[in-house]
Amino acid sequence: MSSSQLNLFYLNEGKVTGFDLHPSNDYVLITSSMGKIYVFRLDTGELRGTIDTPDHAHGCLVDPSGLYVLL
Repeated sequence: MSSSQLNLFYLNEGKVTGFDLHPSNDYVLITSSMGKIYVFRLDTGELRGTIDTPDHAHGCLVDPSGLYVLL
């Protein structure tokens, strides 16, 4: 029998408009309707940083190297 951990990811402002996993599978990047990308650790749910984006940006895609994010 295996167990899984549940983590909740809270945005400070706006609604979730998209997300993508980092190629390392250590992070999830979540875009918000208020012009931010939130970067969370998958294993702990810890917010590691935010990136400002245009308000109209919906969704993101992390490139295979993990260095760039496409909106």
